[in-house]
Amino acid sequence: MYTDDPGQRALLELLSITPSADNSQPWRFHVKPGRIEVRYRTVPGDVFGVGGHGSLMAFGAMRENLARHIRFHGLDVTLSEFLTSDTPMTLTWSGELPASQPLQADIRDRHTNRFPFRRDALPAPAVAALRNETLNAARCIVMLPGDGLKRLATAVEQCSRARFRSHELHDWLMGSLRFTSDEVAAGDGLDISTLPLPPGGAQLMRWLKPWSRMSALNGIGLYRMFAAMEAKPLLAAPAVACIVGPDSAAGTLDAGQLAQRIWVMANSDGFAVQPVYVLTDHRSRLTDGRVPKEWSAEIGDALADVDRVLNIGSGERLHMAFRIGRPTRQAPRSRRLPLEHIVVSG
Repeated sequence: MYTDDPGQRALLELLSITPSADNSQPWRFHVKPGRIEVRYRTVPGDVFGVGGHGSLMAFGAMRENLARHIRFHGLDVTLSEFLTSDTPMTLTWSGELPASQPLQADIRDRHTNRFPFRRDALPAPAVAALRNETLNAARCIVMLPGDGLKRLATAVEQCSRARFRSHELHDWLMGSLRFTSDEVAAGDGLDISTLPLPPGGAQLMRWLKPWSRMSALNGIGLYRMFAAMEAKPLLAAPAVACIVGPDSAAGTLDAGQLAQRIWVMANSDGFAVQPVYVLTDHRSRLTDGRVPKEWSAEIGDALADVDRVLNIGSGERLHMAFRIGRPTRQAPRSRRLPLEHIVVSG
């Protein structure tokens, strides 16, 4: 047993249910007396790395989970920042943690819903509440149906065309999908049942796992069909909440924390939430020179229009977009790796 302290175990459970890119859970917890170090764990096919945007967003979300837990239980816990592989995020406390610390429902019930939403508009108070949420320089911009939202959807479609033509991103997605009950039970990745696929869609996705097959069908435009499927839900969305803030490591941590706060709040109010990350990911890939030259002009134009729509200033970026609305059905929940797999003592 990595710890026989029920207070520590509750704290570890809280940290472990943090959202991450495709439920990759890129962390490992080192438990010591009065101290938990959260270190980066490289996962198979990792496309982010320890300082990557997706990684920092996840650790920012973990920071929000911890902040809510501290407030809920009145704990005396301090937290250092997580920025590099040499600097873990460290939790320390004085005395003993309470023996009983149930996870509050709002954190436990946060989840992703990729299925269609109802078309009715979000109530004005809900929209105002989203727009009022800020953290340092990170803020939430809410897009409602209209020209701006159509332009966001167009940009998603353009970036998704590049995504489905990328060997690297194909391997990441296919490596994340879990098709059998045993694969799902392992506790990581994306349960195929969480995706809104048509009849036979799961079988097609499994058949497409080898890049050679996807690449061949891209020759007749399969990537266009998949990209249109990704963009369509945004066109019908009652609202899209966009997290905007400084384009820096510290700004990304803040954005991840704010994104988690908004996600928890929306789910607690009965709204369904789907994170949309393709715009943000391709901003990073374009900046890092990882978008092939033949696609870079198209992607650059799409992202420039996103900046105009959201009025993003110099030194800022879009960190995350959330499709938000009333659910038409409940979505399966992602599982988590057993703590025994990601916790070590000492």
